[in-house]
Amino acid sequence: MTTSQEFGFKISIIGDGGVGKTSLLKKFTKGTFEKDYVKTIGAQFSRYDKNINEDVINLIFWDIAGQIDFKFLHPLFYKESRAGIIVCSLE
Repeated sequence: MTTSQEFGFKISIIGDGGVGKTSLLKKFTKGTFEKDYVKTIGAQFSRYDKNINEDVINLIFWDIAGQIDFKFLHPLFYKESRAGIIVCSLE
């Protein structure tokens, strides 16, 4: 008899403002894409759950505002992150 386990991981999404962090995250977690740009204030949170064998993996994404106005909050938002995804524009 196997026992299922649940694992949770905080992942910070990092990058300058307007590069597509929120769009990328919404496409991955919800399968939707928003055409209109809405500036993130502070941080937004999304969750993605995945069953692997009998275990549950919970990914908690912190979509961190890239504008310079919120830079002072970044160290607080990065705490306890298990991974980071850097998003940039190629334009």
